[in-house]
Amino acid sequence: MNIVMLAGKELGPAAGQEWLMTGTFEEVTPQDKLVYTASALQDRKGSQSLLETRTTVTFDDLQGKTKLTVHILLTRSSDTPEAKFAIQGMEGGWSQSFDKLGETLSK
Repeated sequence: MNIVMLAGKELGPAAGQEWLMTGTFEEVTPQDKLVYTASALQDRKGSQSLLETRTTVTFDDLQGKTKLTVHILLTRSSDTPEAKFAIQGMEGGWSQSFDKLGETLSK
C-alpha cells in the first residue's frame, strides 16, 4: 500500500505538508482484525525510511456498535528531526483521523 498523509489546518504551521508512507498488510480477518507494517519515507523517491511501525487494528461488536482498538508498535526509527517530529505527532494524527471518520459516519 502507498499512502500520502496531508497535514490539516489543525497542525498550524505544518498544514499542507505531505508525509509519504508505504506498507504491507500482514493479516486481514474480516470484521475482526487488520495487521500491517508501514514505513514513513523521507521523500517521494522512497530512498530512506524515517520510521517503521507495526499496527494492529481490532474490531469488537458491542451490542450493535463497534469498538475500534488501534495498537501501534514503533519497530525502527532514524535519529533525525523529521522522525522525531513524526513520532511526536502520531497520537494527534490518529485522533484527528478518528474525529474525521466519526464526522463522516454521522452524516
